[in-house]
Amino acid sequence: MTRKKTSLTLDENIWEDFQGYALKKHGNTRNANTELEFAMHDYMKNNPIKKEYKKSK
Repeated sequence: MTRKKTSLTLDENIWEDFQGYALKKHGNTRNANTELEFAMHDYMKNNPIKKEYKKSK
């Protein structure tokens, strides 16, 4: 899988909480990026975009 470097602007408190989550789960904050990627994937899987179908005339 090809990796893509990105930049995000997040609320500081949310990022600190998320790093704390990664620290508790993995014992370090290096895995925060992996956890964020997992969270994004999980969110999209559980919140799919519903397609609106146009009726043909």
